[in-house]
Amino acid sequence: MIRYLLDTNICIYLALGQPPQVIRRLNACYSSEVAISSITLAELEHGALKYQRMAQLEIILQRLQVLSFDAQAARAFAQIAMHSTRQRNDMDKLIAAHALSLDATLVTNNEANFAGYPVRIENWAEPAA
Repeated sequence: MIRYLLDTNICIYLALGQPPQVIRRLNACYSSEVAISSITLAELEHGALKYQRMAQLEIILQRLQVLSFDAQAARAFAQIAMHSTRQRNDMDKLIAAHALSLDATLVTNNEANFAGYPVRIENWAEPAA
């Protein structure tokens, strides 16, 4: 069962191998508990092509399952879009909707981008208290 859906920025941290707390949090999870959205993959592919970092992307993809954005996620997106009062990045709305449809926690270092969405958020990049 998927417990965590990783946002693009967390995947970038994994590719860079830092900050260490992100790596520790991922290593503390079972591989079946963590995934990325196909929407996140699209963002990562774009960045990897733009900055010529395909090898780093492949390292990430070896560790994480990629989940397809399906009809249930599309319905969740419609709900989020209908109730969103601010103009925001549609990619973030799609990723939030995917997490919501899976009843998964969205892991991001951009918490403000998802404020007001009906999705659980964790920030693995914050140092442990």
